[in-house]
Amino acid sequence: MGTRGGGLYVGRRAAALGAALLLALLVALLALAALYGSCRQEAARPPSPPAPGPAAPSPLAPAAGSVRRLPRHLLPLHYDLELWPRVRPGQAGPFAFTGQVNITVRCLQDTKAAVLHSAGLRSRGAAAVRGPLSEPGAAVEVAGLRQEQAGEVAVLELRGRLRAGSRYVLQLGFQGRLEEDLEGLFLTRYTDRGQSSMLIASQMEPTYARRVYPCFDEPAMKATFNIRIIHDPSYVALSNMPAIDVSQVKDENGSLWTVTTFNTSLKMSTYLTAFVVCDFDYVTRTERGNEIRIWARKEAVKNGYVDYALNITGPIFSFLEDILNVSYPLPKTDLVALPDFGAGGMENWGLMIFQEASLMNFPSDEFTSRKAMIALIVSHELGHQACGKKLSTDICL
Repeated sequence: MGTRGGGLYVGRRAAALGAALLLALLVALLALAALYGSCRQEAARPPSPPAPGPAAPSPLAPAAGSVRRLPRHLLPLHYDLELWPRVRPGQAGPFAFTGQVNITVRCLQDTKAAVLHSAGLRSRGAAAVRGPLSEPGAAVEVAGLRQEQAGEVAVLELRGRLRAGSRYVLQLGFQGRLEEDLEGLFLTRYTDRGQSSMLIASQMEPTYARRVYPCFDEPAMKATFNIRIIHDPSYVALSNMPAIDVSQVKDENGSLWTVTTFNTSLKMSTYLTAFVVCDFDYVTRTERGNEIRIWARKEAVKNGYVDYALNITGPIFSFLEDILNVSYPLPKTDLVALPDFGAGGMENWGLMIFQEASLMNFPSDEFTSRKAMIALIVSHELGHQACGKKLSTDICL
């Protein structure tokens, strides 16, 4: 840019870059406007409650090679989920995690089996079914738990019948392996300030939540979540919602672990549940009551590599709220820059995860192309936060 005859001029390269960025933002805004229109139409359409039907035969697990759709006998309402990655700093592998999930469901059609997704997990302890919840102390005896690896489902076979119109709680303990494959719940090694470190993160889209905990892993089967993460005291744990309590617990060997408990989530799909356990630093600011934090390696934060992402995130949020006439419903937003991640960014509600290259800008870098790329990727993921979480397909294929 320069001056000529009292006016301003820009070079061809800068002008082309600016035009491309404006065009990309225009396309994104048009797409978001269309999505928001669909949101409004979907919200205005009254749901048709399913009528309780007669007793149905026990649902069978999907056959190998099928689309892996779940039967519609049960509708998930709420998850109480505890995850315990058994990882200490400097520990040698192999690595594992354990957990417990209690899923409150509404029975839509009489059934003698509960079918839900589970892939690569082993059961831990005896499964149980409480309910109907309208009868205090009531329970339905579990005859067995069958894992169908080909269909990626677990089948709870019951001695009694779940009755249409009643609510029950499915209780399952589980364990799995922590791999370095960037899918489900995974482990990543990296170097920070010359020291070798490890972190744990998640990528649930499209159908990897079932690798982390037994669940109804179809986007349309939304529910609320209460999440607890047990982790090494030197790490911090992050999830979709703000932490509301931090306590301590001892394991079977008497070793001390930290328990981070998070606030109840809004209704959301399983593929949006997100977890990070790390030793990162962060920078923060507040925009319209929304606490925004950018997490990254301590060296990167100290050197100011995530300052640009922090500076643009709040204004983009405000712009989207104004132009779409929606209010962001969560009290916080975390953006995490991972040294290794399989996608450019992932729009988990309240806990977005990015590759470092998608979020970091070097202060000494004079080229605007990196800033434009960061702005475009951050805008895309924030667009999901503003409206896209209200929309979903029935199933991820």
